[in-house]
Amino acid sequence: MIATLSYFHEEGQSASPFGVSLLKPIQMPHMNMDELFEGRRGFTTAQWREMLIRSIGMEPAELDENVQWHLLARMIPFVENNYNVCELGPRGTGKSHIYKECSPNSILVSGGQTTVANLFYNMSSRRIGLVGMWDLVAFDEVASASPCR
Repeated sequence: MIATLSYFHEEGQSASPFGVSLLKPIQMPHMNMDELFEGRRGFTTAQWREMLIRSIGMEPAELDENVQWHLLARMIPFVENNYNVCELGPRGTGKSHIYKECSPNSILVSGGQTTVANLFYNMSSRRIGLVGMWDLVAFDEVASASPCR
């Protein structure tokens, strides 16, 4: 994480004058999978689950175990081919955060701003669409989208 710190101090203030004004995740472009598998052997299942939860910017100590498993289930599309998920909930609850911020191999399409040609194959430009270029294509705020024609 890259943290942007702020400083504000008033006379007689008892709280810390330092605060975090912005957190930005850092993505790893390449991974040595053999090294990852070897490192996994040094963790229990619970420790590994907690490490994965921390990798998406959440603190597992603040979450019930069932909530942790739910958060991990949201990451299945990153590792399983042809896995589709529909996650419903109010705006601003973090449903799309993981798909936008946690992998350089995923893309988030907001508000239904795409076409069938843009998704699969554009015959006029002869270009492969988003599904062929990205490992994971996620859609956000599809309630405002119009149907593809």
